[in-house]
Amino acid sequence: CIIPLVKWNLFLRKPLKKDVEKISDKRVLKKLKEILSHLESVESLNQLEGVDIKPLKGVKNYYRIRVGSYRLGFKKEGNRLIILRFMHRKDIYKDFP
Repeated sequence: CIIPLVKWNLFLRKPLKKDVEKISDKRVLKKLKEILSHLESVESLNQLEGVDIKPLKGVKNYYRIRVGSYRLGFKKEGNRLIILRFMHRKDIYKDFP
């Protein structure tokens, strides 16, 4: 029996959009766009090569991706990735998860 791998459906939350509007560093924004595009195209989080991704300790299905001094916080629900926040590393863990 072959089990088909399902690609991710990305959902961007409103706080994420506000977080991105506050960032002026074009390199960080470009890298964020590349990561989001890459997330849509892979079938497993293990396939994210060259991306520093870690599960959060103490909470199930929450992850963070490091983008320089910034962190992208998201939740995994089945084949859905809910992108919640993108903030500086000193601030994100106050609001995420």
